[in-house]
Amino acid sequence: MNLDKIKFMGKYWEKGNIKRLYFRDINEMIGLRLNLKKDGNIQRAYLDGKLIAVREAKELDCRNKEFYYDLNLNMLQYTDSISVTALDHIMKALS
Repeated sequence: MNLDKIKFMGKYWEKGNIKRLYFRDINEMIGLRLNLKKDGNIQRAYLDGKLIAVREAKELDCRNKEFYYDLNLNMLQYTDSISVTALDHIMKALS
């Protein structure tokens, strides 16, 4: 992982001795663009500009996921479950 890139992409947050870099739009970071139906379900999805299957998009989708880099522990953290495939794309984006 490239710490300089992580610092550039994340938003710094500090409270007491806790220091973190939060990532807001993980989908954008990994190159995932979603077209949603009115009900919020995925209608079409693109990964790095290429059309992908809705099934694959659901596996990669990180909307409403909290993901941050803990500067005290020097490690990535997330509070919600993230698929291995999505995590792989996130690690590539941060490298």
